[in-house]
Amino acid sequence: MKKKAFKGLEKTQSYMSSIFAGEFRFPNTELCVDLKLLTCQPGRLQTGKSLHGIIARDSYDHFTFVEKATMANVPPKRNPIVYSGMYVNVHKNDEGMLYPTFNRPVYSKNFSFRKFCHKAARELRYVAPLIEEMNR
Repeated sequence: MKKKAFKGLEKTQSYMSSIFAGEFRFPNTELCVDLKLLTCQPGRLQTGKSLHGIIARDSYDHFTFVEKATMANVPPKRNPIVYSGMYVNVHKNDEGMLYPTFNRPVYSKNFSFRKFCHKAARELRYVAPLIEEMNR
């Protein structure tokens, strides 16, 4: 097999099998070592479960793995609903301003666009004093 220089290392067949996502992964095997796991959850590690963290070599035959404590990456809810009604919802944006949105109506012979507008206006007139009192 023809060997080529790769950043100071020789590129051989064994290294070719360790390519992962465009990067080289070198297999390192340490025999007869003690490994201490410091995890966020108590108990034994489940089979097949992977952890994110750092492994450090403490001494000649002793390694310690410390799991990275990560919080769930949950973004804050944007524009929460202050009032949820049958025809109208009232939202609050990041600056604290309130604005209404209309629910999608289901039109039929007995419920037209005109009736939806009247009922939504009635609901807005009912909600407006409650929202003003809540913002004081």
